[in-house]
Amino acid sequence: MRGILKEIAMVFLIRDYLRWHYTAAVRELLGILGNLLWFFAHLFSLRLLLTTLFTPFYRIQEDYFSMADIEKTLTSITANLVSRVVGFIFRLVVIALGVITESVVILLALPILLLWILLPIIIIYSLGLGVIILVRWVFPPYVDMRIPFALAIAALFV
Repeated sequence: MRGILKEIAMVFLIRDYLRWHYTAAVRELLGILGNLLWFFAHLFSLRLLLTTLFTPFYRIQEDYFSMADIEKTLTSITANLVSRVVGFIFRLVVIALGVITESVVILLALPILLLWILLPIIIIYSLGLGVIILVRWVFPPYVDMRIPFALAIAALFV
């Protein structure tokens, strides 16, 4: 009776693990991805940089405008224009770095999620292959080299 209960418990354990693996764990992985995207968007302040893209660099501005002195007025306009161009270039570089970082996070998340989904299959395949290799190593003259893979998988669950 104890053997049957242990086998039933093992079946429920495998079922519960697979249920967790494909539901709750995938949700948690997607939550981690969302947190990373949120973090990098706020680290690079992408929304703020986009709204202040054309503001002067560190708000450096000259406020001298007078029609009496055209030279100082043109100098002030030139300095303000240079400050805005420098601010634009600086913000554009930071925005580009932020977008590249977000893209890298997304591109790395896709293979990780795919690997997570395929992991139980990879583990079962690796265990079956290990059994085949072990049997061939322990009993080399007695083992037909064409052992069906299904028998090795079945040997894992016996």
